[in-house]
Amino acid sequence: MNIILSKFSGYCYGVKRAISIAQNSIEALGKVYSLGSIIHNKRAVEKLENQGLQIVDDIDKNYKNILFRSHGVEKKFYNFANEHGVNIIDTTCTFVKKIHQIVAEKYKSGNEIIIIGNKNHPEVIGINSWCDYTAQFVGDEKDVEKLKIDKNCNYVLVFQTTFNIEKYEKIVSKISEKTENLEIFNTICNATKKRQDAILEISEKVDMIVVIGDKSSSNSKKLYELASSRCKSIFVEDCSELDQSMFENVKNLGITAGASTPDFVIDEVIKYIQDLN
Repeated sequence: MNIILSKFSGYCYGVKRAISIAQNSIEALGKVYSLGSIIHNKRAVEKLENQGLQIVDDIDKNYKNILFRSHGVEKKFYNFANEHGVNIIDTTCTFVKKIHQIVAEKYKSGNEIIIIGNKNHPEVIGINSWCDYTAQFVGDEKDVEKLKIDKNCNYVLVFQTTFNIEKYEKIVSKISEKTENLEIFNTICNATKKRQDAILEISEKVDMIVVIGDKSSSNSKKLYELASSRCKSIFVEDCSELDQSMFENVKNLGITAGASTPDFVIDEVIKYIQDLN
């Protein structure tokens, strides 16, 4: 069985940065509280917890050091920390931080905000907070029909960083038909685009694709969604979910991994498959 590993897989810059900041902060400060899971990968987070990171669901004035996850947090948590003198360790991805700035500035200028993405995802909830939770949401093409558009209003369109690039143009086109007063910011991050483009390229060369990522990871799920639309695909968190029967009659196998998947997990999966050979 020939194995083709995607040239874009595993930690992206934002995740590497978040992990590095967390490790350095633990080393320098001791116990550090993380508001929510720093990244969406259980194995990686467990390693940080063993080093001294404690995951919490809410902020408390008694926490000396609070880490804000790579997906970003709601504006109210910044306000609380600043009001109570809690030290903020901000690992918010620079791409996500840029969306916060766009939304805050455009909303302040009187624009209505439309967010393209999963409204229940932590990243999107955080983005919505920067326009006082007034945004409208579009998760797919069907949701465009539900938008409430006022011809006298100006609209600003932003995207969840991990949004499926294949859906981008169709959704933008449909919204543009509903209003001409539309300013579009393509905020899908480069790491997401590169990984999704690589999937499309690999899918033409293989019989099956293995996508490695945490089940809670949006970018990993999008990779699987894209891969499975092109060829036979499986989505696993690690090698414990694999067995030999999955690879029967597979001559060429593609492997990719989400932007929050650690190298050691990718290596474990590759070794397992190589051992089958």
